[in-house]
Amino acid sequence: MNPLLIIGLSVQDAQKEMGLVSIEPVYDSLEAGEQQEYSIESSCGKWEVSLDSSNIITTVFLYLCNGCDGILGLNYTMSRSDVLELLGTPISTGEPHLDPFLGEYGAWEKFSHNNIYIHVEHEHKENNIKQVTLMVN
Repeated sequence: MNPLLIIGLSVQDAQKEMGLVSIEPVYDSLEAGEQQEYSIESSCGKWEVSLDSSNIITTVFLYLCNGCDGILGLNYTMSRSDVLELLGTPISTGEPHLDPFLGEYGAWEKFSHNNIYIHVEHEHKENNIKQVTLMVN
């Protein structure tokens, strides 16, 4: 699967590429007027995609910490400085922190590349990449 090729496609157009099993509703607390979103998760836990109400893929989550292959030259063992050297200056960043309810979060960087946002999240205590999220820009 090449995640860069499926962002913005309908699930039907991307189905052959990804070998999808099922579409599950995402049960978040919906604010008034929000529409239900859906997601598809790989059986191996290496990736997940989010769909809008029209079944268009809007977000791809790549869990490098679970063995997912990297993308754009990114891989699990890369440090923050490696990421910056490869992708350049991010449009925003965040430092590691502890949320009292949700737990530990690692540092992150967000980049814009060919109409796609690339969000790189690092492990909390190590400097390597935990996950890469691709979003429609």
